[in-house]
Amino acid sequence: MKAIKLRNEVSATKVMEMGDYLRGKEGKVVRLRDIVFATLANSMSNMMVSTDIVDLERVCGDGNKSLMGFIKAMLTIVGTPSVGDLFPTLDGLLGFWERRKATKLHQEFKSLWGEVIEERREAKCAREEPSKDLLDALIDNGFCNDDIHALLMEMLAAGTSTTCAAIEWLMAELVKNQGVLHKLRHEIESMVDGDIKNASLCHMPYLQACLKEALRLHPPTLFGIPRRALETCTVNDYFVPKDSVILIKLGTGERHNDLGRTLKV
Repeated sequence: MKAIKLRNEVSATKVMEMGDYLRGKEGKVVRLRDIVFATLANSMSNMMVSTDIVDLERVCGDGNKSLMGFIKAMLTIVGTPSVGDLFPTLDGLLGFWERRKATKLHQEFKSLWGEVIEERREAKCAREEPSKDLLDALIDNGFCNDDIHALLMEMLAAGTSTTCAAIEWLMAELVKNQGVLHKLRHEIESMVDGDIKNASLCHMPYLQACLKEALRLHPPTLFGIPRRALETCTVNDYFVPKDSVILIKLGTGERHNDLGRTLKV
């Protein structure tokens, strides 16, 4: 319960900071992806290490772009099918370059968080303090630096990239469908009442419907969890050998091409 309360407080604070920043840019052109990414990255970093890693005032600066580039490169390595999976006998040769790229990214990430982790360890050794974020909890439970780096790296990538893409697609659909946008705005304004901390998602069914429909129209990931064929079989005229790794594309069934046609205004 304490962790959930902390997450809600951090998220609300960062969303309000984003709102204040956008209000200051009224009438100007902004790059929504950068602003949303910065907000998500800072929300994650505050829950993990209690500090911001992106400055909203320099949201289009090199720091933000380099961090986004790092996460994009990491997701490319993770999401790209390995040639070694298709040709196991060549994994030792072909997998070398993939492992080299992954190792380089891991070293870059360690340089980003290394000083933060060491300073936190020294501070905890100097005085006993209760855990206040994820890093404290990991240190208290005996995790080594390499394990902490790997966990923080995965959480930062998973908590920013897909969410950022989903929000960007949702905003694009809302701009394209003004009727849906006005109805959604009315529901949010009636529930929030000037303070986002008082908002309750369970009492905003139209917002949930918009989010789910945007995810259906534009899933941020193309594939689900990999499966393994337990037996040799044939699926839609495709021969699938036993023990093959199968990636199933997320289908949406019969689909319309915009939010307005699938949500009643």
